[in-house]
Amino acid sequence: MADPINVFRGGMGMAETTPSDAQDFVTAQVDLQVAGTRVQFALTVPTAPVPPGAILPVFQTLSEAIHADVASGLEEEGKRISCRAGCGACCRQLVPITKIEARYLAELVESMSQPRQSEIRSRFAEVLRRLEEAGILETLRHPEWVLPETKEKLGLTYFGLGIPCPFLENESCSIHENRPLVCREYLVTSPPEHCANPAWKLVEGVNLLVRMSGFLARFAESEPPGPGSWVVLPLALEWAASHPDESPARPGPVWVERLFQMVAGESTVGSGRRAEGSAQ
Repeated sequence: MADPINVFRGGMGMAETTPSDAQDFVTAQVDLQVAGTRVQFALTVPTAPVPPGAILPVFQTLSEAIHADVASGLEEEGKRISCRAGCGACCRQLVPITKIEARYLAELVESMSQPRQSEIRSRFAEVLRRLEEAGILETLRHPEWVLPETKEKLGLTYFGLGIPCPFLENESCSIHENRPLVCREYLVTSPPEHCANPAWKLVEGVNLLVRMSGFLARFAESEPPGPGSWVVLPLALEWAASHPDESPARPGPVWVERLFQMVAGESTVGSGRRAEGSAQ
């Protein structure tokens, strides 16, 4: 039996954990309150030192649980999230992902069998070709060049090119279970056809009190992320190839403790509630 692992200070702890594999993993049942949303799930993490990307499934699970609660609340107000399979307008937007997710997507593509892998890589290459043709590839390679006041214009320029995400197939995401957090967080209640032209300002987005993508962006950083801390999704393979992971390796439970401390400290913004709960 593994030793108890404290993952929250001041009230929340991971009480008794269970080894899921003699020495490699530890499992716990998690029960959290995040901005009013109760999240319950089984958490299994490596006990050995791992890079921060190994904890990405925990972020994904928390994100899905929060969004399910938001969807339930909207239905009580007579609204519904209109995002559906086959509605891929948002998959032509400029999608900024975290560096952790850029490496994750590169590893996902690398794990694909042939000829699937070659097909996906050719799509990424085609997107880069079109972005270079449009004269914005270098700007996207250097997000630190993008000023806050020009972000919207850049986004509309990108959308106007009509370039589909390399993972888009039949207007649906072919890696839906593995899609980036920011994709999961883009939720609307307005008619899907409005998403085809965001310049009309008719899209009614869902306000999320907690965005796990924000936590992930600074999860392994010692300093707050700067303006160049994101990677445009179609550049993920290129970026990951030229940026080997130099993140510190820490035991899985230590990474989880950091995540829960971040959520506990910041999920109260705009909600007046503190994240609390237990894991056992």
